[in-house]
Amino acid sequence: MINAIIVENDFNSLNYILKILNNYQDISILGTANTIKKGEQLIKDLKPDILFLDIELDDGNAFDLLDNVKTRKFEVIFTTAYDTYYQKAFQHFALNYLLKPIDPQELDSVLNHYRSTTVKYNSQKLSQFRNFIKNDNSKILLNIGGSYIAVSLDDIIYCKANQNFTIFQLTSGKSEMISNPLKYYTELFFDKNFFKANRSFLINITHIKRIIKRESIEMTNSETINVSVKNRQNLNEMIKTLS
Repeated sequence: MINAIIVENDFNSLNYILKILNNYQDISILGTANTIKKGEQLIKDLKPDILFLDIELDDGNAFDLLDNVKTRKFEVIFTTAYDTYYQKAFQHFALNYLLKPIDPQELDSVLNHYRSTTVKYNSQKLSQFRNFIKNDNSKILLNIGGSYIAVSLDDIIYCKANQNFTIFQLTSGKSEMISNPLKYYTELFFDKNFFKANRSFLINITHIKRIIKRESIEMTNSETINVSVKNRQNLNEMIKTLS
């Protein structure tokens, strides 16, 4: 039997999750809470296998709760109403999540993944995800063919499309080709300091050296990138924001 706790501050969402989970014979709902304090107490007293956890709670957020739980031996399945940016971040760091309104088939998929996974909790991935969301020394892992390298967002000058791959140009002078399309990183970096100059370039605005006639951008590595006509209005908005 899989013992679960739900920490959710939206009454309708809570009831909906309960309704779906009641269809599973191998899941027992030990309790529910709508605040960090109550959630902590339930975890301490009941020791669940799975914690269904809303991102925003009445007295803080999910990370505050997880920081306060000293010993974690349960899997976290985040439930969130957030947009594509959060969804892409969850996917990138391989964390379990469900977007509201929860799709029963997606829930079934997440639970099947839980049942088939030996390692139930990965604190390192959670820490990386939190830092990424909060912009605290944000890093991402890039798969460079059988191995992963950790790259700080500050060290990325730009991302360049190469068919279904993306080339990362780094401040070290190195470039790495990654087997994800540029669209993937455009969504992942949506809330970061990146600007889509044209269909092929996603640039890090912290590495802009100068903007030429509002038509092209010179980067700190002396490369010049043209801004498409379609994106020049966005460039004007960026200039206003940074001026």
